[in-house]
Amino acid sequence: MPRVSPSSGAAIGRQFSYELLAAVSKTTASVDTRALRRHLARLVDAGLLFVEHDARGETYTFKHALIQDAAYGSLLRTTRLQYHRHIAQALTGHFPATVETAPELLAHHYTQASMMAEAVPCWLRAGQRALRASANPEAIAHLTTGLDLLADLPVGPERAGVELQFRLTLGPAYMAIRGYAAPEVEACYQRARELCRELGDTPQLVPVLHGLWSYHIVRAQHTSALALGEQVLQLGAATNDDGLLLQGNMEVGWSHFFLGELEQAREHLERVLALYDHERHSSHAFIYGDNPATSARSALASVLWLRGYPDQALRCSEENLAILRSLVQHPYSVAFGFTVAAFLRQYLDDPPTARALAEEAVVISEAHGLAFIGPMASMFEGWARTREGELDEGMAQMRRGLAAQLATGAELARPYWLWLLAEVCQRTGAAREGLALLDDADAAVEHTHDRYWEAEIHRLRGRLLLATAGPIAPASAEACYRRALEVARRQGARSLELRAAVSLSRLWQAADRHDEARELLAPIYEWFTEGLDHPELREAAALLDELSFRLNPT
Repeated sequence: MPRVSPSSGAAIGRQFSYELLAAVSKTTASVDTRALRRHLARLVDAGLLFVEHDARGETYTFKHALIQDAAYGSLLRTTRLQYHRHIAQALTGHFPATVETAPELLAHHYTQASMMAEAVPCWLRAGQRALRASANPEAIAHLTTGLDLLADLPVGPERAGVELQFRLTLGPAYMAIRGYAAPEVEACYQRARELCRELGDTPQLVPVLHGLWSYHIVRAQHTSALALGEQVLQLGAATNDDGLLLQGNMEVGWSHFFLGELEQAREHLERVLALYDHERHSSHAFIYGDNPATSARSALASVLWLRGYPDQALRCSEENLAILRSLVQHPYSVAFGFTVAAFLRQYLDDPPTARALAEEAVVISEAHGLAFIGPMASMFEGWARTREGELDEGMAQMRRGLAAQLATGAELARPYWLWLLAEVCQRTGAAREGLALLDDADAAVEHTHDRYWEAEIHRLRGRLLLATAGPIAPASAEACYRRALEVARRQGARSLELRAAVSLSRLWQAADRHDEARELLAPIYEWFTEGLDHPELREAAALLDELSFRLNPT
């Protein structure tokens, strides 16, 4: 049995308490604590250790990491193993609070003692604890360490079950840090799905399906994502589990939204809010990576605006922001919710509010290393800057943001981002550049079926074609506006239908086709029952007045 001395302090770490060192000595019954104090005092006098006294007792710190390394390096390997085993025993026997709040400390000593079966569950607890604290880099470090050790344990159902727990904890951490579309996310959840098949019927299948849904939807692989969401819904219906039903409805609702299937999206998103109970379902944020209710409400606000209910959309978004500000324990949900709220403020042409929300999201993203959220929020910052007169700087920031997001593998909403850049080109007079961006947006729509903003791509193309002042520009623009109307009507996107109708009516007004223009615009405008003070509806009303005056000047 090795003599416990301050050398075992070096095994504990750069800093150690007398209480722990003395407890380690008790596990060996081979050390006189008075002699231990004398030895520590000599090392303090020699300047090798510092000592601090407080209400908890004495804490010793090696003056330099090299001194700790030298003390630790002087130990034989067998002695090191035994020291680490004794430290682990002391921690579990005398310091349960430390084991609870810092399981990675116990995991480290079990690992250094080559007690892998004991170390693995401690690394898992450490990873889970770090994830709940949104300390995602630490969670990844703890969990990957544990997975490496797990590979050396005997193969079988028990090991598969433990590995599945590691994968389900690692997935949300990877999504936050690397982005949903990162290859690590897919690999993590594909392996988890294999483990579910290996283990048979397991309740862990739903978080696995959600992880794969997240990967596919952010890759803009919407057909695959929708199928995964529907599978979660089927599992929820088969088990009558409201937690699975709300998760499945959230996934299916988002998928329908991006596909431009707005009424289906609304139905599913409203079901999420009807099912959600904060006491029972708030843990979903840590299991799945995002709070399902705030995520669904974020999407619902955009759907309501697209469907032609701007006041309801704004109320929904403001309610969501109030809830998000209370979710300080889950920064990802907050940053994501703020960013989606900035989408709505862009639709409403409210640059100051969009910028304020985006700036908050950027701060949270930078503090927590959120690879997917930060670039999106930065793009809205850049757009707002272009509206506030910083055209070149804002455009450059938007391009950097888009490049950073694409670098994570994300393709989600790419048509919208390209449209947003083209919209700035229209305002700067760079029509040709804007048209090239819309060509890329069209290609992205056809490739991914990310269609919710498709009508606006056609409408903006018409405006840019008019800006080129070519001989066939009016006819080409009219074709684009008609196409925008067709898409918006098919999707039930009343707000986008109004935009297309205003653009086409103005084109006809310029060509003295006042009767046709009014006949087109009037019924669309009259459909709206709220939001009449919003700029776009005021513009439509003013245009109708102009057309009516031309038709009846008296």
